[in-house]
Amino acid sequence: VLILAQPLDTVVDVPVVLPVEALTSGNATAEPIESPADALALLIYTSGTTGRPKGVMLDHANVQAMCAMVIDAFDLTAADRSLLVLPLFHVNGIVVSTLSPLLVGASTTVAGRFSAHTFFDRLERSGATYFSAVPTIYTM
Repeated sequence: VLILAQPLDTVVDVPVVLPVEALTSGNATAEPIESPADALALLIYTSGTTGRPKGVMLDHANVQAMCAMVIDAFDLTAADRSLLVLPLFHVNGIVVSTLSPLLVGASTTVAGRFSAHTFFDRLERSGATYFSAVPTIYTM
């Protein structure tokens, strides 16, 4: 969240900026922003399992390829519902549980911080058809 005393487009030169109200009104008219395939899309940090943690730069082609593999492997369709149990700074959370389902017109429910005590209730209430997690969560 960025809070400014004046409109963002008066502070820096940016593409179309939509106020939150425009996103919920159904009248948004912003055109998609074109990004080259080799432009930086995400900067993901590794956990440092095999060494020091480091930033990994993923371009749009990387992200598109990962999403395509997830969509194909899970046979995702618009009828699917993902339950997001990982933080969005985790590549699994953003690619597997968020971007991939959204690309096929499916939906994602954000569960918030994972809790083994509330997981099955959240799973049932969300109507999720799948979720993806890390090994630590599967052992809980």
